[in-house]
Parts: sequence; structure tokens; C-alpha cells
Amino acid sequence: ANNYDPFAGDVYLIPFRQKEGETKHAIVVSVNVKVRRAALHASFAGSQAGIILKGADGQILEREGTMRFARETLLGGWCRWHTKGEVAPIYHSIDRAKYDRSQRGQRGTPWDNMAEEMCQKVAVSQMASRFAGRAEPVPTLEDKHIAIRVLSEAEDGVVEDSLGVLAEPAPAAEMDGGQVS
Repeated sequence: ANNYDPFAGDVYLIPFRQKEGETKHAIVVSVNVKVRRAALHASFAGSQAGIILKGADGQILEREGTMRFARETLLGGWCRWHTKGEVAPIYHSIDRAKYDRSQRGQRGTPWDNMAEEMCQKVAVSQMASRFAGRAEPVPTLEDKHIAIRVLSEAEDGVVEDSLGVLAEPAPAAEMDGGQVS
């Protein structure tokens, strides 16, 4: 239904063991798919992301990207999502301790070797999910209900939209500045 391609890395089948020892599987949508879909929304104007650190002097700072120096402690990740027409970006941050299972003794996870990237990735993924549910999507060919068709009337009264699809002429009341409302 969502046209996910597991061979392109859109979704992953992740095994996990339950307390009873039984193995179950979960389908996880990749962060790249979430970001791509959220970026299709008409109000999307860009994003920034990075990590939250505690410096050697005890100062808390946000750094864009995932660079961390040896004397800094990784605390979490952050993301700012910019939208058209809004003065301030939408901000989201995450706490590393809530997600990093290697800190709780579980080994063999991406958090072992890539904690900085994982903190940033979780913040971006959550922001993309939140943003996708907040804004109106950009019309697509597949979503003909909301697709805005720019119409031009041909000499014979038949209307052709910008996608090259022929349609019946729209009633004059529906026409507004060359667009069907």
C-alpha cells in the first residue's frame, strides 16, 4: 500500500527475541523514506540536525553533524525543521539514554560503534514522522483526489491538464485563476 521497496532499503525486517525466547519480527521504515516523504510537503523548507554534547568544561552544546571530540560526552541528538511561512523552525531533541541499549548492557547494536549517528538519526526520524502528519502533502500523480491540475482550454472546448490528460471542461464556477478548486 505504501510502495516500500525492501531491496532499495526502504524497509527492514528486524528480528527481536521476546522474554519467552520466541523470536518475532518487526517491519521498520527507514529514516530516509520518512525524510523523503516529509520533504514532499508543500510547507517543507529544509532541516538541520546534529548531536547534543557535554564538553570537558561541563557546558552543554549542540553541534550540527555528528563530530564528537574525545573529551566530550554524547547526551543526545537534535533536529530543526524549517517550514515556509513560519518565523522559527520546529525543534526536536532526544535523550541518548532512552535509546542506547549498549548503555544497558546489550551489545551488537549500531549504538556500539555509531552512537553519534544514531542519536542524530533518531531525532531526524521522529521529526520527519511528526512533520509528515502535520502538513498537507504535495499533490502527486498517484493521489488524484488532491492533485491540483493547471488547466488550459483548447479551441474545441476540451480541457487538457498540465499532465497531458484530457478532461471535460470545468464549469465556470469552479475555475479560479486557471486552476480547478
